[in-house]
Amino acid sequence: MKTEKNRRRKKILVLAGSVICVAVLVIVWKMAGRKDTETAGSSDKPEVTMTVDLFPGFEGEEAEKVLEGDLSNPEVLLEYAGSYAGVFYEDGGDQEKEDVFSLILTNIAEDTLEVMQLWIEDEKGETYHFQVSALPSGGTVLAQELEGKTFRKDAEYKVVGDNFGFLETDTELSVLDTEEKDGKIYVTNQGENTVNGVQIIYKNWLGGYAYPGGIAYRISLGEIPAGETQEITSEHYKDGASKITGMKKTQEPEGEENGESTD
Repeated sequence: MKTEKNRRRKKILVLAGSVICVAVLVIVWKMAGRKDTETAGSSDKPEVTMTVDLFPGFEGEEAEKVLEGDLSNPEVLLEYAGSYAGVFYEDGGDQEKEDVFSLILTNIAEDTLEVMQLWIEDEKGETYHFQVSALPSGGTVLAQELEGKTFRKDAEYKVVGDNFGFLETDTELSVLDTEEKDGKIYVTNQGENTVNGVQIIYKNWLGGYAYPGGIAYRISLGEIPAGETQEITSEHYKDGASKITGMKKTQEPEGEENGESTD
């Protein structure tokens, strides 16, 4: 009887030991799997870049340290203020300029920022005017003072006025496909009807979500028949350095088909 009991006890101990071993193996396997997943996931994380580093030639600080006051629209972030040395974009001339009063802003709204104007004043009463056009959702822009006025580190600046307008979605334009290739823009009408009076809007682009200059260029098109593609070349459009940021339905003035304008 005693031997039989010992035998049963040994069986129970062996069985319990086997269960514990299996449980330990499962736990180890799960932990190893989790570690592998975390390692794989960490390699997929995008590299974080500070917005202040997006524009070589810009030197500044957080806007709140330089300017008094805030923007009236919380969907546009005024992040940095300072000076810029390099290409002056705002007049379309693309000439080099030093110490230009410049701002870095980001559009966190769901829609494209069609136009924003901002006025800043210094302690002497001088006014500085900035304008940002056609900045897409998630885009960050280096906006330069429109006349290229100089930034003074010892000055006292404050925001004195602003206004905003966002680009509304037009369902009629949903039939238009755009392609940017080899320094040209191609617009194809995939619909069944002719589309009239369209503006293609593009900006200077540094890749990713960085747009140097508040300026935008607008190309006015005439009619685009159903099923047809229009090939567009533009003076300021550069392959890899420009990007379409919007389309707008407009009343096309007579005699300005395929004309380009800036804002």
